[in-house]
Amino acid sequence: MSSNNTSNAALLAIFAMRIAGLQKYGPALGPNIPINGQSFTVEQLLAIYQACVADRGLVGSARGALGVLLAQQEKDDAARKAVDQGIKVAVVAKYGATSQQASDFGFGKQPKKPTVKVKADAVDQAANTRVLRHTMGKKQRGSIKATVPAPVAPPPAPVTAQAAPGTTPTK
Repeated sequence: MSSNNTSNAALLAIFAMRIAGLQKYGPALGPNIPINGQSFTVEQLLAIYQACVADRGLVGSARGALGVLLAQQEKDDAARKAVDQGIKVAVVAKYGATSQQASDFGFGKQPKKPTVKVKADAVDQAANTRVLRHTMGKKQRGSIKATVPAPVAPPPAPVTAQAAPGTTPTK
């Protein structure tokens, strides 16, 4: 049974019917019930279905708790975002933008963006690396086409000397 297309409530109803059926008709099936090459008792089968019911109940509770926690996280993040910029202004005003205190709050200098010269040097270095490694881009690879070598003509059959008319060849 695939649970991909069946709702949780429908599966729980099916499990309840399986449990009720096993409880009612299990003893009539015999002490050992062969399933897929294995032998199960009624108690083992009941335990399997009851475990599935219990697991689905726990998953449902966890999903509900997760939803509550995610809502709380969003609320807390909104409150933090409301004061985050203000605390930065207060710390920088009190201690200065380059102070150790500002750095301790995580408001230190942002990393410098690379200059145009650094970017140009990186492009040149990448091109040189490609040349040294003999790597090609997609378009360069696409322009390479294999050529089929011309078929080599088979060597001509050896010419045998023909006997003159009226003579018989000798062995």
